[in-house]
Amino acid sequence: MSPVAAGMVHVFPNPVNDVLSVRIESDDVQGLGVLNVTGTLVAQPILSFEGGRASGEVIMRDLPPGVYFVRVQVEGNLVVRKIIRN
Repeated sequence: MSPVAAGMVHVFPNPVNDVLSVRIESDDVQGLGVLNVTGTLVAQPILSFEGGRASGEVIMRDLPPGVYFVRVQVEGNLVVRKIIRN
């Protein structure tokens, strides 16, 4: 993963209770998913694109508390962010 790609992906709030926001400073996004600790895909939010950026929301309130990973494929790089669901 390049440092530039890593800086393009923002997830907040962390820890999260209800809704996780995802912002990506690129419109070249090939994939986005939320995985649990076993690597199972538990959410695949829909992104909207505007002004060279992508954004979306993940409803987390229905998922059990624990550790999750947001996996983003952006500009040919894989970026992973660890999040905590309270």
